[in-house]
Formats: sequence, structure tokens, C-alpha cells
Amino acid sequence: MFELQTKRLRLLALEVDELAQLIGDPEALERRLGLAPSLPRDPALEREMWMVLVILLEKVIRHPRACRWYTQWLVVLKSENRRVGGFCSKGGPNRRGEVEIGYGTDPADQRQGYMSEAVAAATGWALAQRRVQAVIAETHKDNLASHRVLEKNGFQKYRETEQFYYWKRTRGDQP
Repeated sequence: MFELQTKRLRLLALEVDELAQLIGDPEALERRLGLAPSLPRDPALEREMWMVLVILLEKVIRHPRACRWYTQWLVVLKSENRRVGGFCSKGGPNRRGEVEIGYGTDPADQRQGYMSEAVAAATGWALAQRRVQAVIAETHKDNLASHRVLEKNGFQKYRETEQFYYWKRTRGDQP
């Protein structure tokens, strides 16, 4: 399993079988990876996340050599050895060299800076890849916590619609 580390976190890129297990039995995956049990989650968010994970699994199966660009990455708090969130990219670099990321912190673990730290590591890793020129993200206009995560990591708003802001950090931008 490919892993990135920060001061407080481990970022684990799931392989196809691990991603399938996360979808079918997340507690079994935590045991398999030697993680402490996660804190309780919002059932509505869990259903929404389940649908995203199914789509990611289909993409990982279709693109096994590019698994890291399509899979879910677990964000694990080192001090407690438990999952506090996750992130993914929505595929490999497009023709402009852009990679789009999505992320979320478990509700009980929000406001601790975990996702800011995880996005910093993920963005740094992505921008170090030869074909990547920029990392982009989309946020709802009312998601102030997500705006802060991106701003802390040197992302700039480059477009907006009625519902969304679009953010970008290019190679060479400083966080």
C-alpha cells in the first residue's frame, strides 16, 4: 500500500481489494489495516460517501495502473491510529495537467486541522508528478471550512457559478 506521512497523519492509498472492503465492511477494513475503530458517522453522509466509493471502485478496476489517481485515500491520525477522514482525486491529469481533488473530515474530527494537513501532503505529492501542472477543487459557496482548507494550502478561486467556487493551485504557487 502506498502511503504519505505528515507530522500527525498517515495517508493510505487503498488498493482495489481494500477499496472494495471499505465499501462492503469498513470495520473489517479497519481491523485488517490494524486501525482503531473510527468514531460514529452521520448515516446520511455515509450513504452519500458509499455511492462515491462505488464509482471510485469502478474507475480503479478500469485503470489499475493509475490506482492512486482514482482510489480513496484514508486519512489516519497517527496518535490514535484511527481514520479521521479521506480524500481522492477524480482521475489522473487531464490535457491541461490538472488533477481535481475531493476530501472530507469525519464530523467528530472536524476543526482540528487534519484536512488542511492532508490536502497539503496530497497536493504536494500530486504537483511533484511529472504530468501535473495544477490541482483543482470545487466547493459549495457556503462550505466555509473547505474554503479555509484550500486557502491555507495556497489555492486561489478562479471561477464561480451560482452554487460553487472553483479553486486552483499551480506548480510553483506557495501555500
